[in-house]
Amino acid sequence: MGIDVTKAEAILLSHSHNDHTGGLAPLLELDFAQKPVFIAHPDAMMLRWEKVTSDHEKMFADILDAASEAGVPLEFNASGLRGKRRYPCMRFWEMASERENLKVVLNSDAHKPCELYDEFTSEALETARALKLNICNEEIAQKIIKLIVHIIQSI
Repeated sequence: MGIDVTKAEAILLSHSHNDHTGGLAPLLELDFAQKPVFIAHPDAMMLRWEKVTSDHEKMFADILDAASEAGVPLEFNASGLRGKRRYPCMRFWEMASERENLKVVLNSDAHKPCELYDEFTSEALETARALKLNICNEEIAQKIIKLIVHIIQSI
């Protein structure tokens, strides 16, 4: 197709079929101009299904292994709790907790200032801690600050 995927600014996993998620590991191994800071909504594909199947678990494993091997954190998003959606998907995050090297960004996905830190963000933090997920928000914040400074300096 003539597209240089290493210039990608985002990776979108639209749904849980292996033809959409199976290539994630080799994709993250490429030499990107800028490595993704984190992968947002890695479990949001569960919006379409009520129950986790063995096919979902295989897809979860592909995503978790790829992110872990590439050192790219995954987002545990509190917005799903706020909107009573099907994410965060607890089975996904239980599987995530089994991977020692996997890093997790806790995010509120706030659409209003009052949602930046609310009872749902607090619940997400408690859940992530109970699962013993490796929360790396401070590390990611430093990367984002460096990116912003770089962008400002290049203007």
